Amino acid sequence: MAWLPSALKERMKAFGHTQCDVERLTGVPQPQISKVLKGARKRLTAPMKALCRYAETGESRAAETRISVLAGQLVKAVAKEPSRTEAVESALEGLIALVGPSK
Repeated sequence: MAWLPSALKERMKAFGHTQCDVERLTGVPQPQISKVLKGARKRLTAPMKALCRYAETGESRAAETRISVLAGQLVKAVAKEPSRTEAVESALEGLIALVGPSK
């Protein structure tokens, strides 16, 4: 599983995910994600399998993951400020770019 730290880093960078985002998406605690990124985890446990699935997701799953993250950001932004703020606009633009404009 020597490939996992670099694959995980690439996936996180590609989608702008933090370790906390990966924790939310996979259910793997952030401290374990940190250890994996440092190459400190070797056994194939259930959390490691979840991180492998995250790191190896295909394009459709990757888009679903990005939509999920953007939707979460949108919900948080609207909860903080119901009017259309910059954070709300940014999340909306990201979602529209992924799912396409309405007709």
